Amino acid sequence: MATLGELVVSLSANTAQFTSAMDKAAFTAQKRMDQMLASANQLGMALGTTLATGALAVAAAMKVTVDRLDALGENAQKIGVTTEALSGLEFVAEMSGVAVETLHGSMGRLNKAIAEGNPAFDAMGISVKDANGELKSADVVLKEVASKFAGYRDGAEKSALAMELMGKSGAEMVPMLNQGAGGFSRLVAEAKSMGLVVGEAAEIAGRLNDNIDRMIKTQGGLVTQLTVALLPVIERASEEFVTLAKNTDLVS
Repeated sequence: MATLGELVVSLSANTAQFTSAMDKAAFTAQKRMDQMLASANQLGMALGTTLATGALAVAAAMKVTVDRLDALGENAQKIGVTTEALSGLEFVAEMSGVAVETLHGSMGRLNKAIAEGNPAFDAMGISVKDANGELKSADVVLKEVASKFAGYRDGAEKSALAMELMGKSGAEMVPMLNQGAGGFSRLVAEAKSMGLVVGEAAEIAGRLNDNIDRMIKTQGGLVTQLTVALLPVIERASEEFVTLAKNTDLVS
């Protein structure tokens, strides 16, 4: 039978082992907790960076869209059509492999042909005036021209006719005109379903860009005013510096 001393020694040893085990477990738990916290911090930083990058990307994409809508509104005014009509026609052009810039230039020249009453319209059986005797807009006439072109055989005469109505870029417009009125309507409807046909948004984008320009110019104006106000002080300081430099050994 163990003596009291032996029991105390045994208990002390067991206690020491238990304490050592607990310390080891606590150290391991703390280490794992630190690792978890470090991982959480890294995840938080990564998430924050991702969100910030995403926000910047969205902001940049929105600015690009605003600029595009602003340009759309300006081009619509130049051509004399609505932004809805032009945005739809731009989609038709792109789906036909025709550059948007080519469309804009061709419609501008088509306007001239409409105003001058080009004989080619009569030859095609197209009236450039509506029931009220007013000249039709370029988008309306373009669709009517496309309706005729869809039934014409491709070749030199077809390209020549397109150039007669829309200048040199008319030949590049043939793939779009070959869509016909039905193709125009189908593609414009598709553009609408994709949210690409816009109206008032272009005007809003234009006003927004104008306000951004005003803000930039205002900032430039403040800098200019501050500079003008400080010019006398800067001039006196420069003169004193030159005088000081001449009166020292810094300048031989």
